[in-house]
Amino acid sequence: MKSIGAVLFFVLTLASAVAHGQQAETLSSVKQKYLNQRVVITGYETQAFSGKKQPVLMEWHPAKEHGDGFRYDITGNIPVSYKGQTATVVAISLNTGLGAKPVQRVNALGETVSPDQTANPYFDLIVKFDDGKFALTTGYPNTISLQLQLASVHDSVTQDMAANLPAIMGRLSMPQVTPISTFPIARSWRCVGHRAY
Repeated sequence: MKSIGAVLFFVLTLASAVAHGQQAETLSSVKQKYLNQRVVITGYETQAFSGKKQPVLMEWHPAKEHGDGFRYDITGNIPVSYKGQTATVVAISLNTGLGAKPVQRVNALGETVSPDQTANPYFDLIVKFDDGKFALTTGYPNTISLQLQLASVHDSVTQDMAANLPAIMGRLSMPQVTPISTFPIARSWRCVGHRAY
């Protein structure tokens, strides 16, 4: 019975992939999309992990030019003041961990595959801000949009919102919600640490 389930799962997964018709993005396609483009920095804010209590961007790290590449301090983060700023993507490379250089590999068919042909790569993306500082974030093609947005897309969305927002202001309303205290079960329910309604 387990083998039928496994086969069914495989068939459904394959059918889903074929139906969507999506090819995996490669490092080359990521470079084509982002390299030398202006981007708006986004990302998650958090308190600094060091003793300082200033907010920082969690997935962004300060970087410095070093030889033919960049170095960064994984323990440091850039200040939250960089959120919303525009920067230029100056480098994208395969994240190999621990500073190893990406090399050409041979796939299962015996074909030589360069790092740029890596499907769904985990990559480093380095930006240069207008103040001359560099920062690095790391991600996959489908997650990098959590850290940045192309400036052209950001500007387009901002313009659309500015143009359409006045037309819908005052027209949105919240549905009438019955307070939870009117339900008998809610009034009788008590939980340690929560106040009763």
